[in-house]
Amino acid sequence: MDSVQGDSLAALEAIGPEFRGGLSNHGPMTAEAPSALGRADLVRPWVEQYKPHLDQHPAARRAISKHDWREALGDQHRVGDVIAFFDAQLLDEGPAVRVTFAEGPLLHRVAEGGPP
Repeated sequence: MDSVQGDSLAALEAIGPEFRGGLSNHGPMTAEAPSALGRADLVRPWVEQYKPHLDQHPAARRAISKHDWREALGDQHRVGDVIAFFDAQLLDEGPAVRVTFAEGPLLHRVAEGGPP
């Protein structure tokens, strides 16, 4: 990741997952595309014009455990709880994890050289 992408992701980090009250926030992916196409100069101006349209990051209300996390999925009032839960799981497990919603462990460490 180049510094332009890193700066853009940092600028969007405190923003919520929604755009204008219900649309998905695709800002991080959209900010990455110009860099990949050799137009990193377009990223920062685009991020700055996009940010004001985004909803604030939702606050966590009630803690989620490894045993009841599925109950919170799909509940708009628990979005902040779900984000906080997965953020904590990723911090505990480190950056080399894959989140799965299939039966089995919630987080799987990706073996070096193994499948993603």
